[in-house]
Amino acid sequence: MNKGSIGNGESGRGTGDASRLRAMVSSIRPGIVVAVLVTLAALMLTSALLEYRSSRRDLEALMRRQAHTLLESLLISSTNALRANDQLEAEIRQRLLDNASAIRDLYDAGRASNSVLAEWAAAHDLHRVRIEMPDGRWKYASYERVPEHDTLTTPRPDLSPIFRGETDTLVIGLRQARFENGFRYGVALGARDRSAIVVNLDADYLIAFRQQVGFGPLLRNMAMNPGIVYIAVQDEDGFLAAAGDADSLDSFSADSFLADAAADSLIVPHDRFLKVGGTDVFEVVHPFFYRGSPVGLLRLGMSLQPLDALNARLIRRSAMMGLALLAIGFVLLVLIVARQNANLLERQNVALETYSGQIIEHVGDGIIVVDNGGIVTTANEAALSLVGLTRETVVDRPIEDVLAGDACANFLSGSAFRDQVECDLPSGHRNLLIARSRFDDEHGATNTVLILRDLTRLLELEAQVRQRERMEALGTMASGLAHEIRNPLNAIGTVVQQLRTDFTPIADGDDYKELTTLVYSEVRRINEAIEGFLRMARPAPSRPQPFVLADLLDSVRREYEPMLLERTIKLTIDSDFGGEVSWDQQQIRQVLMNLIQNSVDAMTDAKLEGGSIRISTSALEFDEIEIDVTDSGPGIPEAIQRRIFDLYFTTKAQGTGIGLSLVHRIVQEHGGTISVESAAGSGTTFRIRLPRYVR
Repeated sequence: MNKGSIGNGESGRGTGDASRLRAMVSSIRPGIVVAVLVTLAALMLTSALLEYRSSRRDLEALMRRQAHTLLESLLISSTNALRANDQLEAEIRQRLLDNASAIRDLYDAGRASNSVLAEWAAAHDLHRVRIEMPDGRWKYASYERVPEHDTLTTPRPDLSPIFRGETDTLVIGLRQARFENGFRYGVALGARDRSAIVVNLDADYLIAFRQQVGFGPLLRNMAMNPGIVYIAVQDEDGFLAAAGDADSLDSFSADSFLADAAADSLIVPHDRFLKVGGTDVFEVVHPFFYRGSPVGLLRLGMSLQPLDALNARLIRRSAMMGLALLAIGFVLLVLIVARQNANLLERQNVALETYSGQIIEHVGDGIIVVDNGGIVTTANEAALSLVGLTRETVVDRPIEDVLAGDACANFLSGSAFRDQVECDLPSGHRNLLIARSRFDDEHGATNTVLILRDLTRLLELEAQVRQRERMEALGTMASGLAHEIRNPLNAIGTVVQQLRTDFTPIADGDDYKELTTLVYSEVRRINEAIEGFLRMARPAPSRPQPFVLADLLDSVRREYEPMLLERTIKLTIDSDFGGEVSWDQQQIRQVLMNLIQNSVDAMTDAKLEGGSIRISTSALEFDEIEIDVTDSGPGIPEAIQRRIFDLYFTTKAQGTGIGLSLVHRIVQEHGGTISVESAAGSGTTFRIRLPRYVR
C-alpha cells in the first residue's frame, strides 16, 4: 500500500525526471555509467551487509538473554527435583532404621524368632528381615531361604564392617535384587553378639518416583522442547546426566572453554557459538551446585536454525531490495531498505519472543514475571492453573493480589531467594515452594521471575503416611493389651452377675442390687469399648465390588431421614457424579454413617436447631472421586484439627475416640485420603478422595 501510493502520487514528476536522466546518461560515456552503477551496487551491498550484521547482533543479544533466563529456571527446577528425591530416600532410610532398631531390641531381649520376624515384616510392609551371623548363617528370618541360593558358609562382604565391630549402623541403600526381579532398599544394624539385623523393602515405587519427578526426567522433558538441542551435566570424569543430542559433546580435557567456566570464581553463566554434530548451536553453561557442593557444569544447547533462517530471509530481502533501489534510484533504495529492515527486525524479535515463550509455557512449574513496580507482566499456563485465575485477571495486576496471605507477603517483601510458604490463592489455600531470580530487560529495568511449585498434595500425602504409621504402631502395641484387659473383665462380669442372682444380703438388699447392677453395666461398657478398639486395630480386609454410588447415597439418606427429622436436621445429596465405583460398599457406608453421626452429635451438643448436612460428590482428574460431607455445626477449633483422627481422641463426654480413627483407616485401606476444613462457628467439611476403582 505504501509503495503503491508513492508511485501513483509522483507519476507526473517521475516521468519528467526519467526523461532528464536519459538525456544526462546519453551525454556520459559508457565507462562512466558502468562505474556509477558499480559504485551504487557496491554501496547497496555494503549497506545490506552492515544492516545484516547489526540485526544479527541484536538477535544474538536477545537469544542470550532468553537462554540465560531459561538456564536459571532449569537450575532451580533441577535443584528442586534432586531435593525431592533426597527427601523421599531419607524418609525411607529412617523408617527402615527405626524398624531395624525395634527388631534389634527384640533380638537382644531374646524374643526374636522366624514367626516374629515374619509377622513384623507383614505388619510394617517390609520385604525381607533376617538376622545374619558373622559366619554367614541366618539365625532368624522372615522368609525361607531357597536351597540353591544358600551360602551358609559365606558371609556377605558388605556386612563385614558390622561383623568386625567397626560400625553398628550400615546403610546398604538402593540395589538390584540378587535373586529376584526389581530393586531393594536396605539397612543393617549390629546386635550385641555382632550379628547383623538386615531389613529391606521393595523400592520399585522409589524408582518410579525418580522416573516421574527426578533429575533425569526433568532434563528429558526439557530437551523435548523445540529449539533445544541438548541439556547435559558434565564434570571432569564425564557426563552425569544428558538429554537430547549430547553424544558429540567434547570432554573437559578437550575443551578449554569448559575448563575456564568451571574454574571461574564468579559462578556466572558463560555462552558461546559452536557446531555440534553438524548443527550450529548457541551454548550456555553454568556451574551446578547441590547442597553447597559442586556437581559439574550444566550445559544448555539451543539450535541456531531459527536464527539462521531469519538471517537468511534478511539477506534475501536485502538483495531484492538492492536490485529494486538500483532501478528506481539510490535515495529511494536507501529509504526502502531502511524501512524493510526495520519491519524484518520487528518481526524477527516477535518470532524469537514467541519461540522463547513457547519453551516457558512447556515448563511444568508456574512462572510469573513481575516488573520493578510489583506488577505482573507475564504468567505461563502452569502458574494460571495453580492460582486459579485467567491471564486477563493476572497480567497487569499487583503480585500481592495474585499471591495473597501473610506468608506470601513476607516472602515477596523479603530478600530470600527460595522458601516454602503458605498462600491464599483463588484456587484455595496452597503450600508453595517459591524461588526468585532477577534480570534486567533491554531498557535497564529490573524484573523478577517467580517460579512456583505446588507442594500441597505432597504435604497432605506425607501427613497421611505419618498418621497411618502412628495408627499401625499404636494398634499393634495396644491390641495385646486389650486382650489382657478383656479376660479379667469377663471374669468380673460373670462373678458380679452370679452374686446378683445367687446371693441376697440380709440388710440393704436394694443398695446391693443397685451396686451390682452398676458394676455389671460398667463392665459391659468397658468391654464394648475394647471390642470397638479391636475392630480398629484389626479391621476386616476390604472387599471391593462394583456398585452405583448414587444408590449407596440414597440408601444412607433413607436410613437417617427419620432420625434427622426428629432433630430438625436437613440432609441433602448434591451429586455431580453418581456412576459406578469399585469399593467395599459396607466399609464406605460405615464411613458415611460415622461422619453423619459425628455431625449430628456436634449440632446436638451445641443445641443448634434447624441444622443441615450436605453430601456432595464429584469426579476429579486421574480417575479420582471426591466426597464432601459438610455440616452447619459449631465447627472444630484449629488447635485440635490435627488430632481428630488420632485414636481415642474425643471432645464428647460419652465418646470413645474410635469413630474418626476408623474412618481414617478405611479411607487409607482404599488408597485414598481424608482431610478436614473447619473454623469455629462456620461448620465443618470432611473431604474424601478415593480412586474410582480399587483392586
